[in-house]
Amino acid sequence: MTFLATAFITASMISCNSADLLPEIPDLSFSVIDGDTIDNRIEKVYEINKDKLPNSRSYIFLGDTLVRYKQPLSSPKSTEPRKLGNIKNPLDLDTEVKMAAFGGGAAAGFRDGGYFNEGIETSYPALVAKQMNIAFKQPKFFPSDYNGVGRMVRSKENYTGGPTPKFKLANNNTGITASDEMGIKLKGSENTEIDNFSYLNMTAGKLLVATMTSDYSYSGENVVNEPIHYLESQLYRRIFIKEKKSTILEKLQTKKYDLVLMNFGELRKGNLPQAYDIPFGKGEFINQKEYIFTEDKLDPDQYSYSKIDSDVKLLRTLFEKELVHKGVVYNMPNYWELPYFNSINPLEVEKIFGSQSVVIQDIGPYPSNAEKVHLMPVSQIDSLLSPKVHISLKSGIPPNPPISRQSYVLARARDYDRFIKYDEKIDMMAERYNLAKVDLLTLYRKILEGKYVTNDGVAVNPSWPEGNFFSLDGIYPTAFGQAIIANETINAINKKYETDIPLIETRFYLEN
Repeated sequence: MTFLATAFITASMISCNSADLLPEIPDLSFSVIDGDTIDNRIEKVYEINKDKLPNSRSYIFLGDTLVRYKQPLSSPKSTEPRKLGNIKNPLDLDTEVKMAAFGGGAAAGFRDGGYFNEGIETSYPALVAKQMNIAFKQPKFFPSDYNGVGRMVRSKENYTGGPTPKFKLANNNTGITASDEMGIKLKGSENTEIDNFSYLNMTAGKLLVATMTSDYSYSGENVVNEPIHYLESQLYRRIFIKEKKSTILEKLQTKKYDLVLMNFGELRKGNLPQAYDIPFGKGEFINQKEYIFTEDKLDPDQYSYSKIDSDVKLLRTLFEKELVHKGVVYNMPNYWELPYFNSINPLEVEKIFGSQSVVIQDIGPYPSNAEKVHLMPVSQIDSLLSPKVHISLKSGIPPNPPISRQSYVLARARDYDRFIKYDEKIDMMAERYNLAKVDLLTLYRKILEGKYVTNDGVAVNPSWPEGNFFSLDGIYPTAFGQAIIANETINAINKKYETDIPLIETRFYLEN
C-alpha cells in the first residue's frame, strides 16, 4: 500500500469517527468545586503582584497560565467507628475526638511552590483526621480564591536548553488582594473555626507569644520583638483574626483537644543568604531559645538557668497544664538532601567547562570548592550550563561577573549532626510526655535512597521534578507524599495508644 493510500484511509477514518477520535477540549471558563460552578477569573492585580510572589526568584518561570481547581482524589472513606478511646480525654467523654495540628509548611499543605486549597485539603493532618472519621477545620481560601497564594505548573518549553526545570505561574483565582513594598496581602479564610494552626515559619516560640504587633513583629512574655516576613504575618492573621484569640494556647484552653500533631522541625533562617528569595520552607527555624527554670529542663544536672528550646517549653505548657491529652511529635528530615539543593551536579559543571573554573562570589573557583556550596536551580545557573547561551553572557566565566550569592547556599549550613541531635531531643520529649513519635529523618532517607514502598505496594520515586514524592518545588511533598507521612503518623498513633485507625491507600493520591 502506498503512503498516499494509507494517508487517505487514515483521513477517512478520522472524518467518519471524529467524535470518538478527537480529544475533548476542556472548558477553561469555570471550575466545579463541591458541586458548585466557580468562574475562573484572571487576576487584574496579577501583573503588579508577580514580583512579590513567594519563590519569584527561586525558580525559572516562562509566563503565566490558568490553573483550574481539581477535586483531590482520595481513598474511599470508611464509615465504620474507630477505636479511639485511648486518645480521648476522660474528662470530656461527651464529645467526639478533637484533633489539632501545629507545624510549618508541610503540615499546612504547601506544595508546588505555593499554598492553595488542593494542597491544604491533602495536608497530612487533614488525611489523618479523615482516616479517624473526625471533623478537622483548616484555613482554606474561599472557593472562588482556590489558588490561594499561587502555585506553579511545569512548562513544556525550554528555550535555553539548560538543565533546570521550567515553570509557569497560575494567574487566576488567587487569594491575593494587593501588594506593597513588603509583599503580598491575602484574603481571609472561609472557616471561622480552625484546627490546623500550621503556617509558613511557624515555631514553638511563636505559639507561646501574646500578640502579633502592628509593626509585624511578635511580642509577649519572655519573647523579644522579632521582625517577621510580611507573608508570614498574612498567613498568621488568616488563622487568628476570625478566631478572635491572640494565641494558640488560648484556643487550646477553650477547645480541649484530645490529640495534637506537633511538627516543629524546620530549617534555621540564619543559615541562608536570602531566606525569602528561595523556596518556601527553607526560611523556617528550629532553634528559638528561651530562659526557663531548672525543673523545666530535661537534664536536671545543668546550671540553675539555661537557654532551652522553645518547643520543650511549649510541651511542658501543653501537657503539664493539661491543655491537651495526647500528642504526636516529629523529628526533622535532612533538608539539605532534598532535590532542590541537589539538582546541580558539580561533575556536570566540570564536564562542560573542563579545567576552566567557574568563579563564585565570596567562594572562589568551582568545582574545586564544590564542598563549600550547593548551586541552586535558578536562572543564572541555568544560563551557565545552557548550550544555547553564548559564553560572553555566562556569569561565573571570567571576565564576566561571578555567580552571585542568590544562586547558591553555603555548605556550612548543612550541619548534619544537628539533625541527629534534634532526633535525640524529640525522643526525650516523647518519653517524658508519653507521646507518639514519627521518624521523618529515617523515612526521608529511605525515600531518597529509592528504598521505600508504600503499604499498598507503590514504589516511591524521589527524583525531581519527574518523581511522585516531591512536588514541583523540590521541597514539599506531593499529595501522594503527604499520604505517606499521614500513614507514618497513623502507625505511630496506633502503636503508642492502641488505636485502630486504618491506613490510607496511597495510590489514590498519585494523580493529585
